[in-house]
Amino acid sequence: MIFYRLECSSDLSITLSQAYNNDYASGERSSLDMSVIYSLKEQILLYGFDININSKISIGGRYEDGTKVMMSQIVPTDNEIFGELVFKYPVGWLLDPYISFNTRTQVTESINIFNNTKTVSGKMRDPITTQESFGFAYNLKDSTFKNDIRLGISLMQIRADRYTQMTDDPFTPYIREKYKVKTGIDINNTFNYKIDAATSFSSRLALFGDFEDLNIWLIRFENDLNMKIWDFFGILIRMNFLYDHNQLSKLQIQQSFRVGVLTRF
Repeated sequence: MIFYRLECSSDLSITLSQAYNNDYASGERSSLDMSVIYSLKEQILLYGFDININSKISIGGRYEDGTKVMMSQIVPTDNEIFGELVFKYPVGWLLDPYISFNTRTQVTESINIFNNTKTVSGKMRDPITTQESFGFAYNLKDSTFKNDIRLGISLMQIRADRYTQMTDDPFTPYIREKYKVKTGIDINNTFNYKIDAATSFSSRLALFGDFEDLNIWLIRFENDLNMKIWDFFGILIRMNFLYDHNQLSKLQIQQSFRVGVLTRF
């Protein structure tokens, strides 16, 4: 058969969280968080190739007001677009050869706040990261879980225009580089587990080691636990870890506990 769709699923979460404080330590302060996360996963067989399409858009913001906030402000929280295309060719071996392409950027402006001062660090397509990889993939799955592991060689490009923190070379202070390319080792592990009819866990680990210095690795570890209370209402617990020395020389952590609409199409 030339074309056959094996699987197609999409997940949508719309969550809210609110907080209010009026005490000695923090003064009077209120905040409201809203987040929308949509992901699409599709698996296709085409001319013998096993094609996986993965995409995700996350957009969210926090409104803050209070006596210790200089002015009412809305700050982006979730702020990312990710797309990935993976071609695997099952040859009957233990490992299947693959090639993949992915891209990642912001949905809107990324803002850092320090001492009540806002600094914009990026916007859509500025910067933008693209990556191409080839290697071998291993797959495990049954009725409750699916685990995909990929190991390969990768070429990564980072392009920027105005926000060049991830592309600029600190050793050339009089030149602001807007393009950076890296070649290295790419490791990906995607894990999905259906705990029961109402609870599921998904995890994605991505590692990239630059051949120029394999002592420093880019690490992205994303974990989501979805617990449905009713058909369209539930709890989303997220725990993400990111290490990228081009952004910060320490581990970045994003943790949240959210309540809202959780549904799968």
